[in-house]
Amino acid sequence: MSAGPNRHTSDLLCQGMEAEDISQAEDRAEYPGSQNEDQPNIAQPDFPHGGQSPSTTALWEMLERKFLEYQKLVHGNQDERQKSLLNLLPLFLKAWEHSMGITCFPSLQKLAEDVSNHFAQEIQKALVGKPAERARMAAGQLMQWKGGADQDGYLLLKSVCVLTGTDSILLNICSESPGLEGLLSGTELQSLVIATTCLREHSCCSWKEPTFCVLRAISRAQNLSIVQYLQGMDCIKISLQNLSRLADTLPAPEVSEAVSLVLGFVKDSYPVSSALLMEFENGEGYPLLLKVLLQYDGLTQSEVDPHLEELLGLVVWLTTCGRSELKVLDSVTYPQMEGFKLHQEAAGETVKNLQAFQVLQNVFHKASNSVLCMEVLSAMRTIWTWNARNFFLLEWTLQPISQFVEMVPLKPAPVQKHFFQLLEFLVFELHYVPHEILKKVQHLIKESPEPPCTLLALQSVLRMAGRDLLFTDIFRDSGLLGLLLAQLRKQAKTLRKSGSTEPTLSFRDPERELTSVMLRVVATLLKGSVRNAVVLKDHGMVPFIKIFLDDEWYRGASLSILEQLSVINAEEYMSIIVGALCSSTHGELQLKLDLLKSLLRILETPKGRAAFRVSSGFNGLLSLLSDLEGALQEPPLQTWQAVSPSQTLNLVLHTLSALSAALHLDPVNSDFFKKSGLFEKLAEDLYLLGCFGALEEEGTPLQAWADTKARPFADWLSEAFSSASRLPPKIQNCLQILSFLDSMTSGTLHLCRDLKESPRAGQDPAVDAQKGETSSDAQSHLKQWLDLEER
Repeated sequence: MSAGPNRHTSDLLCQGMEAEDISQAEDRAEYPGSQNEDQPNIAQPDFPHGGQSPSTTALWEMLERKFLEYQKLVHGNQDERQKSLLNLLPLFLKAWEHSMGITCFPSLQKLAEDVSNHFAQEIQKALVGKPAERARMAAGQLMQWKGGADQDGYLLLKSVCVLTGTDSILLNICSESPGLEGLLSGTELQSLVIATTCLREHSCCSWKEPTFCVLRAISRAQNLSIVQYLQGMDCIKISLQNLSRLADTLPAPEVSEAVSLVLGFVKDSYPVSSALLMEFENGEGYPLLLKVLLQYDGLTQSEVDPHLEELLGLVVWLTTCGRSELKVLDSVTYPQMEGFKLHQEAAGETVKNLQAFQVLQNVFHKASNSVLCMEVLSAMRTIWTWNARNFFLLEWTLQPISQFVEMVPLKPAPVQKHFFQLLEFLVFELHYVPHEILKKVQHLIKESPEPPCTLLALQSVLRMAGRDLLFTDIFRDSGLLGLLLAQLRKQAKTLRKSGSTEPTLSFRDPERELTSVMLRVVATLLKGSVRNAVVLKDHGMVPFIKIFLDDEWYRGASLSILEQLSVINAEEYMSIIVGALCSSTHGELQLKLDLLKSLLRILETPKGRAAFRVSSGFNGLLSLLSDLEGALQEPPLQTWQAVSPSQTLNLVLHTLSALSAALHLDPVNSDFFKKSGLFEKLAEDLYLLGCFGALEEEGTPLQAWADTKARPFADWLSEAFSSASRLPPKIQNCLQILSFLDSMTSGTLHLCRDLKESPRAGQDPAVDAQKGETSSDAQSHLKQWLDLEER
């Protein structure tokens, strides 16, 4: 297709603007301030900071007077009028330079119109009757600085450049009715629009940028005459044909920008007329969009190209173009979460154009580029955010999300993560349970084509399951719970054969992470669901869950599962925990602590305390203490030399806390403990720790630390738990254990969780009241520490 002389015009404009550096060129030889006769430089304006100098104001005033004189020649000779206009331009350029681009000229728009028209006429004269190459050379020569008197072409070029860059003069002209009428009277607008879709013009950046700005201003005018003009001149049709060929030649961002420009005319005119949209659709606009967007698939990009964002935004807008909302049958599968309602309200934009949405859908199907795929998913979320009903309109017609589940394992990891976040949006924001989609996610987990993707899917299921108890039933009835239990059974057998029980929390292995998340999902599905606990027991999973206790990576979730099991069979839970405590080795301190913390949680219930008693829990904990024999003596027995006193005390604290919880508010347990002589056994086991008894000679005089004054027990405890304590280690250990026992008698020890301060320090005043004391006089009744001889 040939654009005629106007095509040459755009080429020549580009050549002339690239041939000279406009910012450094000057007007004509006689222009004031010239410094050399070839390429003069204008002197910088000299006026005070913050305002214009009087000379600059005078220049603008002089220009206004001369321009009024020029306008009086409206009926005069054409050559005389053009000569008068050319004589104005040096003064205009000087005023513009001296005011640093700040114009103070009321008739600026009229000047811009006349200069532009005269410039176009001069170019037409240079082109007429010449073949393309000679025309290009002639126009280029017209606009080049020659260093002589004949500088009219260059002067016009310089003035047009300034006028199009000052206050957006040309943009204002093109967006107002008089300027638009002039553009629509000929073929210039058609040539300009089509030129933006041609290869040659895209190589001229200095032409391309202002041209795109002008065309966008014309587009935003929303004038019916523009629609009729573009439709009559086949501008959209020809542009789409050109762009379809251009998509295989130019880089994706450049083609995308050109398509956005054409589509901008469609969007801006749509409130006035849908004619250009029909032109776009009939001109194979949707296949072109798909082709251009997929050009980004081959790019390596770490961030989103702005032209891609713009084009996707226009595609998203296209989804709303249509005469009426889509009509689909409601097909909600129940049960649904409380608060869910099928959105019927008309508020917000609704999808009416499935062809446009299929562009997004097909891009995701075919693309593998992370940025492109994630932008498509973000675009879909935007559509849902407009109106929640859009999700249902699309899913019940095109099933995009259901289809995406099947291909998400083939996408890059960031895309997989983004997809599951989009899926969670349905649950967390729309309060909707997408049963059919979740079935496909479950199939993905079962097949596990890509372990990293399976891991992301399970993590997503875990977050959803924790949102609402309804999911405990949904994932059981769908078979997911049984599927996970079967997988865990296999993993437990593998773990038992490997015999690896070393804590390896710092070692991240995909397979281990997958097993860990499986355990966490099962633990979540068991919370608050007796039926699911029964399912676990019926699957014979209890012995296999016990295997996971030995590995610190799996221990937390495994204990949580066993704790849920205690709801239906507390005795079985107690047997497992007490048995694991008794069979643990000296070096498995963390295992002991984790088991004791779990035990403390179950001992908060009457059912748990009763099961603890009948499962030999008291004897088990006391045997744990007796195993610590010599751990706090100086030096400790060889068995405990690798264990620090603070670690030993922490274990003692949690063991006594469990005993306290078992005895607190449970008369049956207290009576059993007393009648079984277990208080005496407890005293014996504590004595064997090694910190109680005669103080051994350490080469330090007794008086160095001894305080002969009587002091309240609380003061000694405060000293014992102080990091700056001057007490010997054995005395500190004794006092801390005595503090544990003191809190144990009040039934508050199990509320203490660490060794940072004395358990007595945080004791509730109500506890003292139960013992016949008040917070005000409790201090006076504290037991006094015995003097050295009595001790």
